[in-house]
Amino acid sequence: MSTGGPRVWALLSYRAGESSQILGLAEALRELSGIDFEEKRIHPRPWRFAISLARLPSSCGVDRRRSSPIAEPWPDLLISAGAKNEPVARWIKARSGGRTKLVFLGRTWCPPETFDLVVTTPQYRLPEHPRILHNPVTITRIGPERLAEARRSWTDRLGVLPEPRLAVLVGGRSGGWCFGRHAARRLAADLETERARLGGSIMVTTSSRTDPAAAELLDRLIAEPKVVHLWHRDRREDNPYFGFLALAEEIVVTGDSIAMLSEALATGLPVRAFDLGTGKLAMRRRGAATGPCDQTVATRAYRLMCALGPRRLGRDLRLAHDRMLETRQLKWLGDEDYPETCIAIDARRDTALRVLALLHGVEG
Repeated sequence: MSTGGPRVWALLSYRAGESSQILGLAEALRELSGIDFEEKRIHPRPWRFAISLARLPSSCGVDRRRSSPIAEPWPDLLISAGAKNEPVARWIKARSGGRTKLVFLGRTWCPPETFDLVVTTPQYRLPEHPRILHNPVTITRIGPERLAEARRSWTDRLGVLPEPRLAVLVGGRSGGWCFGRHAARRLAADLETERARLGGSIMVTTSSRTDPAAAELLDRLIAEPKVVHLWHRDRREDNPYFGFLALAEEIVVTGDSIAMLSEALATGLPVRAFDLGTGKLAMRRRGAATGPCDQTVATRAYRLMCALGPRRLGRDLRLAHDRMLETRQLKWLGDEDYPETCIAIDARRDTALRVLALLHGVEG
């Protein structure tokens, strides 16, 4: 920490994507102002989500023995995300006597006035409010320095692949959509069409949410030359994800992951989104594919909840897709026209400037 500077805690989430956004904002603050930060990792107790639903500021959902120390001196700024983190984040603010500035990413259960700043994206459908910052993309950790570092680290291993290289980032189940065998077959066919247009090679990485059977099928269906990294919990340190982003000429991302789409757009490369759905269950508004669509008990239950339950329980990924499509750097995979611009789209700097203003007592 900077001597005498503000104390900043990055209270990491139970979801990897949210933790990446938290760290991305904390790192942007450090780059702009030299303010360092401390990572806090907490482990939940089984009843933690019930406390979130009750909207109570509390730390009793945290397993203190397995978590980072959460004690005085309290931070000047706390950055966090995720419904299960909301109670302890609010508890920290209360314990500080309200002095801690609380910045929350994504969607919150409590009213905006509970927080000093909420940073959100379109899929959460939050209202316009002085304490809500609406960004078209999520905050990422992608920037020129990280891409340059990844290029140095991965050129020896990936540089042998024929150019141009097409990076493919594969997610999994999200809300009412999932990446299963049907989607794997369609994606493989679409990628071969792209290879016919581009030439070169294909680089694929799956994620923690990817169904292993669908990932293995995709691997079998994509022809050489290729590199396919199948995500495994014990192989996270050898994940070529950033290397793919650094060494690709174009990127394809499955539409279930707004975070991965945001990271792809932050590179400044042309990006194409793959629609996990078909027909009436498609993500895209027009030109949807036909044929069978992957559905599970979880995706059907989510669609039923969105249809019958309170609107705030669900999220509409298509709203985020629409905002990204407006940039004309993102297109749907299979469209006849192609991305037109190559300007990196990054929410980090503007968000960090807003947070710095908050630290200096300027709101709104």
